[in-house]
Amino acid sequence: MPTDLPDDMAVFAELFRIDVSIVPFGGEIALPSPVDADAYRSWVVPPRDTFRPSGAVIVAAVRACVGRGVTR
Repeated sequence: MPTDLPDDMAVFAELFRIDVSIVPFGGEIALPSPVDADAYRSWVVPPRDTFRPSGAVIVAAVRACVGRGVTR
């Protein structure tokens, strides 16, 4: 889990209800690759560098998208 997110079950439950998972630090995330044959996962915009926003910023963005009815 990102270090800046509290261990708050209410936040995890909120995100779970909208199919958002928080992966713990060191956890593995399945990402798309150039050889994804089944195209199950795909980048909307590929990453440009190694920067990653804080967990709190991600949760706020998810909440904003859900509040606007954004599905992607």
